[in-house]
Amino acid sequence: MTLVPIVACQDKTLKVLRKSEVTQIIPLGGTPTCVHLFNNDGGVTGDLLLVGTMHGEVVLYQISHQEFSIKWSLPSTKSMSCVTCLYCYDMSTNDSLDLIIGRDDGTIEIYALLMRDEGQMAPMLRFSYFCNESITSLQAGVIGTPGFDEILVTTYSGWLFGLTTESIDKQTNELNANISPATDDKIRISKLKMEIETLEQAVAKERDQYEKLTQEDSAGLCTLPALKVNDKLIIDTEEKAYLLSIEVDVPIDNVLVQCDTYIELLDVDKNTAVLSLSECDPHSGNAVLATYRCQANTTRLEFKFRCDEGSCGQLQVFITPHTQPKGCQLVKYDLRSLCCHVRTHRELEEGKSYNVVNIRGDFSVYEIHSWVEKCLLSIPDKPPATDLVTYRFESILLSTILQVQYSKGFISLTSDNVSSVSILQDFITKNATKKKTKFDIQQNFHPDTVLSTLALIHPQIQEHIDLEAKHSLLIALLDIQTLDAGCDALIPEYEEILRDEKIIKQKFNKQNNLFKYLSKAVVNLFLDWYKHKGINVKSKLSHLELVLNSNYSLDNIIQIFDI
Repeated sequence: MTLVPIVACQDKTLKVLRKSEVTQIIPLGGTPTCVHLFNNDGGVTGDLLLVGTMHGEVVLYQISHQEFSIKWSLPSTKSMSCVTCLYCYDMSTNDSLDLIIGRDDGTIEIYALLMRDEGQMAPMLRFSYFCNESITSLQAGVIGTPGFDEILVTTYSGWLFGLTTESIDKQTNELNANISPATDDKIRISKLKMEIETLEQAVAKERDQYEKLTQEDSAGLCTLPALKVNDKLIIDTEEKAYLLSIEVDVPIDNVLVQCDTYIELLDVDKNTAVLSLSECDPHSGNAVLATYRCQANTTRLEFKFRCDEGSCGQLQVFITPHTQPKGCQLVKYDLRSLCCHVRTHRELEEGKSYNVVNIRGDFSVYEIHSWVEKCLLSIPDKPPATDLVTYRFESILLSTILQVQYSKGFISLTSDNVSSVSILQDFITKNATKKKTKFDIQQNFHPDTVLSTLALIHPQIQEHIDLEAKHSLLIALLDIQTLDAGCDALIPEYEEILRDEKIIKQKFNKQNNLFKYLSKAVVNLFLDWYKHKGINVKSKLSHLELVLNSNYSLDNIIQIFDI
């Protein structure tokens, strides 16, 4: 059997190597975070590879030096939790393979890989467990009791525990009421309880002594303990928002969030912390100040937020652990100008109109790379060693595409969205002007791109308008139902709305504030389109906003754009 080296890369690819040369590049749907051989040995053919991604997806690939195929794909969960570890084991002892998945939100899942027609496998969830801490590794086998399979798990804070197939129910019923534990078992349990109590007392005594030393004047020197932070900032493409997860190995007292550009904080279902927002002085440089007060023994915190494109800033998170002496750990995140664009493998479509901006000047490749890296996500620290560097991005809000190409002294920006090109062009020219670098710009904008962008925004705005109408109608119908005012005689449409009460409320809560971001995208498109034509249209903004909020239709918007 020939060994095939495979490297999982942050640019959402798997690279197959042969003698230090890349023979194949496999595109992935997300950034890979975990790879594992199927059945722990590559399967019967030896070329099956499991890949877990940052957004929670698991895919089984069959890979050779020259080609690959996808055997099956397991979609990400609602929590979008990152896959941290994978393992294969027959937990059911029925000669069928089980896939064990560990995630960074503390979820452990066991999937049975059932055989379908033509030998294809279909993952089916059989068991899940939640432990509130990020899973760092797991293994399966017979560990404690002979004849019973177990899963051994370690977490970020250092916990080691096992999940077993052995029944540990201590409740007795009529059949075993007269059966008592063996004498040896009683003695062993009693000794274990005494050892645990002794350890707890010793820990409590040392903790009290440490707190007294830190709070009183003493000759000792008090230093802050090192706080290791396991943090992750990803984009939730479904909710069009960022998800920030923070985890430390000690309980968290509170988390202070500060940002110099406006962000909208969103609710997370698993978040039990209490959020408090503070008013910000516009002259203080703070756009958002918020505090999350955590419950007791909380070591992990998640929150979501949305931000606008076009303005860059910095998000600062101050993590205060529940320790003595009091201190905090500062973590910083840069919010880029094109923060809603993610790396993609999509190609530009042939025959489609695109806006193109070419900039030529006395730029080095490293200068251009630093400018692009400050505007867009998932850019490596150093430019690749190629004559022409190419990156492509997709907007999670509008599904438009942006292609960036550059070499020494040359930058080319291509997109079907005028605003994307405009933001990146303004950033590059502003930085080039600061360095007093001469440059030349060639622009080619197509009106068809404005129409195509509006066509992409239209279904989302229309969906929000329809959902808002359904939600308002649902509230009225629920009031009628409470008063028992003849709900039995409702028309089928209204009955369907009442049946879908839970779904409508969930969708409305998720999309409640998304409309203003879509409306702002239309307004920015209007301004950017006419800015490149040299026309000031700020006087028409009030009319455009009125149509968006009260009399929306795609035809009315196109009429205002006058294209």
